[in-house]
Amino acid sequence: VLELGAGTGLLALTVAHLFAEHGTKHKSPIVATDFHPDVLANLRRNLAANFPLAPQASVAVCKLDWSAPDWNTALLEQPFDVILAADVVYEPAHASWIRNCVARALAPEGQFWMILAQRDSGRHAGLVDAVGNVFPAASVVKPTIGSVLAVIEQEDIGRVQGCGRADEDMYRLYKIGWIRA
Repeated sequence: VLELGAGTGLLALTVAHLFAEHGTKHKSPIVATDFHPDVLANLRRNLAANFPLAPQASVAVCKLDWSAPDWNTALLEQPFDVILAADVVYEPAHASWIRNCVARALAPEGQFWMILAQRDSGRHAGLVDAVGNVFPAASVVKPTIGSVLAVIEQEDIGRVQGCGRADEDMYRLYKIGWIRA
């Protein structure tokens, strides 16, 4: 499992706790990535707080710059069966950068799950549309040679009153994977 733009590491920590709770053995670590050194330091503190006896045994932390990813680290060498991301597109370029990272890191049968807040006002308005610009819907993928990353499913989820940020109107959950020609 790989988390892109982990921030506090909520998704990676949740997966690690679920694995531990259900006794699931995983041969490779869950890898939580982000870019900024301060964010990575906070992520490591969160891991230590959640897994005080063995934080690195459950979730590994790795720097990953989507715009210029360095894949030359043992943690990122193997393809991932599951890639997760939440609230990670704040500029149109982010969707393209994420697509390139997923194309490199997702296993042939893997799934990429991403959830984004839809904002209809402010500087982040309409950014969910950037995802559709770089990940086509599986239903419109034309037969070509090879595989294409495409949106297999998407679901709009309403905002619960009193939860989330005031500028979040709803959330869009994407299931993205490889579509073979």
